[in-house]
Amino acid sequence: MKVTLKVFCIAFAVCVLAVAPARAQRGFGVKAGIYTNQLSNLKNYDMHSNLGFQAGVLYKINLPMGFAIQPELLYVEKNTKLENNSGTTATEDKYNLRYLQVPVSIQWGVNLMLFRPYVQVVPYMNFLMGKHFTNNADFGDLHKANTGIGVGAGLDVWKLQISGRYNWDFNKMGNTDGTTYSSYKELKQSKGRGLEFSVAFIF
Repeated sequence: MKVTLKVFCIAFAVCVLAVAPARAQRGFGVKAGIYTNQLSNLKNYDMHSNLGFQAGVLYKINLPMGFAIQPELLYVEKNTKLENNSGTTATEDKYNLRYLQVPVSIQWGVNLMLFRPYVQVVPYMNFLMGKHFTNNADFGDLHKANTGIGVGAGLDVWKLQISGRYNWDFNKMGNTDGTTYSSYKELKQSKGRGLEFSVAFIF
């Protein structure tokens, strides 16, 4: 995980330094939106997504040929409701995970004067800030950091930016060492994914 973090930080620094000398329009912004969280490859659970939210700041840099790069710093809340179907009596667990997320949106779009539609690829890194499980569920230790990528599209209108993307985590939720309960082990081996929609205002 330390190697992954170093690689991400180096890549982020290279992106920022590469565009710093360019004569490009730039602007800080604020961003807020909703997040639907899901987990992959669950057999012992029926999953129901609950809405979470995200909010934070961004710095957009417009580049030539329709490109733009947009580093962001976001607080992201991921909520999921799980119904355990492996036993004779169904039980329901809810969990809330809170992350500090560092995405870098790499955009390409067409400037149509009044608005700019674009597509985006977004590598990101999550840092776990807190967790809460209902019904005294104990899933054990979760990874403190993970990486992933998102793909999506957006629309710039004046100083407003409306965007949506689908995210895939590269890493499993946690380490299964010492986890004996099969359902919890399955949960920690799963990977997060989710659809997000947001609105930003760029100054």
